[in-house]
Amino acid sequence: MERASLILVSSVLLLCIGTLCWSFSKKPSQEQTRIDALADASAIDLLKKRAEAGDATAQYELGVIYLFGQGVEKDNVDAYAWLNLSAANGSDDAAWRRDSIVRMLTPQQISDAEKRTEELKKLIAEKQADSE
Repeated sequence: MERASLILVSSVLLLCIGTLCWSFSKKPSQEQTRIDALADASAIDLLKKRAEAGDATAQYELGVIYLFGQGVEKDNVDAYAWLNLSAANGSDDAAWRRDSIVRMLTPQQISDAEKRTEELKKLIAEKQADSE
């Protein structure tokens, strides 16, 4: 009887520990919580304006939003392009994310993303010239 009780207690303890670990693993990361807050359409519009003004942080956040499809249609090409711009503006986090998603893209998508990056660079340059 003692052995059966020990097995039962061990099983219950393992179940509790497993449930506890599962609940902690489901907690959203600080970054995910911040991205969820940015997913509001008006916030995304403001973020786009900042990104188009050359703000590397906004470019990074916009890239992540496109990567996860938070408040916009998920688009790995646009995600890559915004992250690529942010990386070019000095963001190591953007460079890491860009390099991690490139493995998910086809050669055609990479080509499209590089073209999109160039389009965004032109747009940013035009907006900066207009503001001077």
